[in-house]
Amino acid sequence: MAVDKNAFVWEDPFLIEDQLSEVERMVRDGVAVFAADKLAPWKAFDHWNTEHPHIHMLVRGGADNGENLVISRDYIRQGMHNRASDIAR
Repeated sequence: MAVDKNAFVWEDPFLIEDQLSEVERMVRDGVAVFAADKLAPWKAFDHWNTEHPHIHMLVRGGADNGENLVISRDYIRQGMHNRASDIAR
């Protein structure tokens, strides 16, 4: 069988799917959908060292015109909540 010398194969050494909790999967899936809407790279960090575990999300993006990406408070307040609710169902 011939091998394409220009082929690129990526194997993720950090594949941790089996180690993610249900909440972590939900956050990953929700933020991935949100970030796809805005074409923005993202990271999320969970905190379990407080009385109320919570997750911080960092999203980086820019508007089509090169300006900063501004996400409305209404989208943060309601849109992200709606997306999370859809994923949790």
